[in-house]
Amino acid sequence: MSNQLPAVSLAAVPGRRRTIIELAREVERRGFPGIYCPSLGDNLALCEAIALSTSKIHFGTSITPIYTRHVADFASTAAFIHEVSDGRFRFGIGVSQISRLRPASVSRNLAEAPSVGQTVLTYAPDSRGAEEYQALAREALARLQRPDTEEGVEQLRQAIVSGIPRGLRATLSTGNIITGGLYVAIDFYEDAPPVEVEEFAGRPMIPTIASGLGGLEQRVAQLLDKVNDLPLEQTVRELQQTLASLDDLLGSEGMQALPDRLGATLDELQLTAASFSGDSELQERLLPTVTELERTLSSLRQMLDTLDRQPNALIFNRDYREDPRPPAGTP
Repeated sequence: MSNQLPAVSLAAVPGRRRTIIELAREVERRGFPGIYCPSLGDNLALCEAIALSTSKIHFGTSITPIYTRHVADFASTAAFIHEVSDGRFRFGIGVSQISRLRPASVSRNLAEAPSVGQTVLTYAPDSRGAEEYQALAREALARLQRPDTEEGVEQLRQAIVSGIPRGLRATLSTGNIITGGLYVAIDFYEDAPPVEVEEFAGRPMIPTIASGLGGLEQRVAQLLDKVNDLPLEQTVRELQQTLASLDDLLGSEGMQALPDRLGATLDELQLTAASFSGDSELQERLLPTVTELERTLSSLRQMLDTLDRQPNALIFNRDYREDPRPPAGTP
């Protein structure tokens, strides 16, 4: 029995993409032979991340639908991933499940249905637009691994309703810079503002957020709203009051006389400093006094030394005389 490990399938699941990339590194570390990414999510972007996050394992797309990008975009992206991965990339491409919806502008019924508050399925159930939207619903159910039954539709409905509070939003994204083609991208946005779940013709609607220039305009508008909310008028009034009070303070008699007072104080300080200079009269008077004080201290030091050697020096004479001797007797 062979112990060879199989290849692993990884999908770019919204909200868990960082975890998927970390899992790809773990798959390589454990010795699996390959990683292949299904069309759920952007599998080419996931392959690019795997190319930059791994070093040995082979990887590729299980099958990439031919309808999601222009052929030149496919070619440049595949060439880039092939180069940065040192040839480890395998590009699988095909028709996938069904073709992508054509632009709504090709169908008059698609454009008219929302204006009367209906879906195209109820407004014109036999139209081309209704057929395409039914095909899109089946594709969504298949990619979400839900059965094409009423139960599967209800599961999809619950997924949308539960996902909206967690940031499920739709936005227009650029599909091709050259042609200007757009597509609706559905993803989770953590910073999306909370909204209530609304319905159209009995179906929950995925809220939209602005992107590109629309997103920039929205951020500028939010910034202007914050500026308008600032208490600018009150701040200006308080600033004017502060400036008026400062003008009154600077114009008061005390402030006007302050320079003269400071000048007089500085003059007195200069006179005091000059009195301690070497050729000043005060210096001449202090010098003899200090000299006399030094002499007095010297005499006092000598007296203290004497008392230290002879404590009774203040009572007795300090000069010691020899004891008297009686004169020698005469013969």
